Parts: sequence; structure tokens; C-alpha cells
Amino acid sequence: MDAAVRVEEIQKIYELVRSKIENTNASYQAQANKHMKKVVFQPGELLWIHLRKERFFSKRKNKPMPRADGPFEVLEKIDDNAYKVDLPRDYRVSPTFNVANLSAYQADDYLEDFCKHQCKCQSPSNGSNLGKEPNRSNRDEQPKFTRFCSFDFLSYIVA
Repeated sequence: MDAAVRVEEIQKIYELVRSKIENTNASYQAQANKHMKKVVFQPGELLWIHLRKERFFSKRKNKPMPRADGPFEVLEKIDDNAYKVDLPRDYRVSPTFNVANLSAYQADDYLEDFCKHQCKCQSPSNGSNLGKEPNRSNRDEQPKFTRFCSFDFLSYIVA
């Protein structure tokens, strides 16, 4: 009988220690992942890949070369941490990437924004007061500067 009682005591101690270790690990995990952002991509989404020197040595020879490339399409989700990407053959690397090397692609509508902005801004060709002293009747008043497109400014310099 003493052996059976001793086995039960050891099993209770074992369960108590196991639960304490699990609670401690959970608190450590929560603290370590406090600033982590869970990123999940779906097949068909576009994303950028980070060109690490170790993996893309032909694409990253010196600092001025790009650090990311894309957009590329997600072919399949292996798990929450790894994705298979549709890469061209000239990359000569495995198409499977860790989520740390991927970032979401956001469409760049700079031409549409530029056209909208160009209509609103004043360019030197349509009578802006670029390079002139602003009209201030009261000396306490702050000068008012007009915003202009860099494109308009460059066309003003060239013309």
C-alpha cells in the first residue's frame, strides 16, 4: 500500500510542476510576443519579398541596390509562418519564404493622386507667385506659402 500512495503523491507533484511550467511559459510567451503583429496572407494576394544578402547575393551586391522586390503573388499558404510565392526562374532560389521576409503590397496610385493634385495646385505657368514676396498688409501676419507640385517646379526650371 505504501508504494501506491507514494506513486499518487509523485503524480500529484508531477502535475503541479507541469502546470506551473506551462503557466510560466505562457507568461514568457505573452511578454515576448507583446509587440508582434500577426500577418496572414491568402493565396492570390500580392506581396513584397525582402532581398536578404544571404539568400539573394546576386540581387544585393551593394547598398544602393533595392532591398525589396515585387509584387509577387502568393501561390499557397504552407502554414501561418511560411508561404510559397510565384517567383520568376531567374531568381534561382526556393519560392518558399518565412513571413519575416514578406510584407504586404499596397497599390501605388501615384498617377491618379498626381492628376488630382495637379488640378488643385498652382503652377508657375498659371500665375502663381513663386519666388515673390507674399503680400502682407499686417506685419504680425505669418507669410502664406502656396503648395506646388514638384513636377510643376521642375517644368518651371526647365522652361
